[in-house]
Amino acid sequence: MRNLSQEIQTLKAELESLLDDMQFCEEMMSKGNNKLAQKMLDCVYSSMKNTATTHELRQTMQGGKDE
Repeated sequence: MRNLSQEIQTLKAELESLLDDMQFCEEMMSKGNNKLAQKMLDCVYSSMKNTATTHELRQTMQGGKDE
């Protein structure tokens, strides 16, 4: 059985971390450091994709399904 409360807390923490990273990007842009901001934003996108993939994989594994 899935622990939905724990999953929600984990995802909230991951989202908060991504928000912090995006705020950092905005700070770098405001200082004129667009290249660094772009690299950081690319990492945020990658992290978001990995989080979604990991979450889907965890659901599959917890459900006992083998794709």
